[in-house]
Amino acid sequence: MSGMLARVGASAARRPWRVVVGLVVLLMLLGGVAGGVGAGYSDEVRLGNTDSQSASDLLTERFPAASGDTATLVFHSDEGVARDPSVEAATAEVAQQPDVGSVTPLQVSPDGTTGYVTVLYTERAADLSEAHLNRLEQAVEPLDAAGVEASMRGPVVDRWRERPMPVGEVVGILAAVILVTLLFRSFVATVVTVGSALLGLALGNTVLAVVSGFVDIPSVAPTIAIMLGLGAGVDYALFLVARFRTRLRAGDDVVTAAANANSATGTAIITAGAIVVVSICGLYVTGITIIGRMGLAAAIVVAVAAVTTVVLVPAALRLAGRRVLPKAERTLPEGTVIGEAEGKEGSRARALATAV
Repeated sequence: MSGMLARVGASAARRPWRVVVGLVVLLMLLGGVAGGVGAGYSDEVRLGNTDSQSASDLLTERFPAASGDTATLVFHSDEGVARDPSVEAATAEVAQQPDVGSVTPLQVSPDGTTGYVTVLYTERAADLSEAHLNRLEQAVEPLDAAGVEASMRGPVVDRWRERPMPVGEVVGILAAVILVTLLFRSFVATVVTVGSALLGLALGNTVLAVVSGFVDIPSVAPTIAIMLGLGAGVDYALFLVARFRTRLRAGDDVVTAAANANSATGTAIITAGAIVVVSICGLYVTGITIIGRMGLAAAIVVAVAAVTTVVLVPAALRLAGRRVLPKAERTLPEGTVIGEAEGKEGSRARALATAV
């Protein structure tokens, strides 16, 4: 495998723009395919051969009117909500809306200021439309003028509410940028590392979108896949950039350094990616479909991240050249052996390894 990866690295380094443009074009083509196959994620949750799923199926079969999803409407007023005419009017209007099977009686807190009702639909949230949420919002809108606060949650509401900004992923990217910059002392090396990981992540998620056109992928799966794919992608690219810098310091030219880095570190990247894929697909042994599909989604993104790294990073390193080195080392002639600098970097880690 190392010989093949060395050839891949050398080829990518000799034609860097072809590789970068080719991957961007591939990303756009996959996006078009995803739209053509009807890509989309499922909100339906099945728990395999479990008692809970059997009970749910029995409920759907015997009592279809009570087998749909719900929305919870919560009301609050300092004056009390138990007999507030505006609350009664809102719940009565909701009860008459399409696909609403029933609305439970108002449940009120001991002090009478807060209450809630549960709206039971005859269909699953995945089978309803955004219009159902709009009608709920219109029904409770007059409450504000009457001095009653209203809020709503539940599967029917969450299905169509705007997704919050992925704060965790943004924080993760910022942390990666800061840590990699401190490690490499080169912003260009950071751009190569994080940029390659992000493009690999985009490709992985687009492949996942294509797969979702043929296999039901839970709507929560992409979030988990993004977290694992981002972590794996940054790690894989970081290892390859670090090895490339070592080869430059050993006197290799840029293309040879990329080939040698891919030969040594690329093997570890592909092996690590394969282990992650096999391990996380082991979630299928739970017998719970949604858990297995979540593992499948993460495995797809990690696999694409690993393959993208050994193809894209050598090309990006050729474009970056010696700028991935600290500023003091960039001006040295190509082929210069930087033994002193090489010995300095990672000295603490080597000392620890030696002690162990």
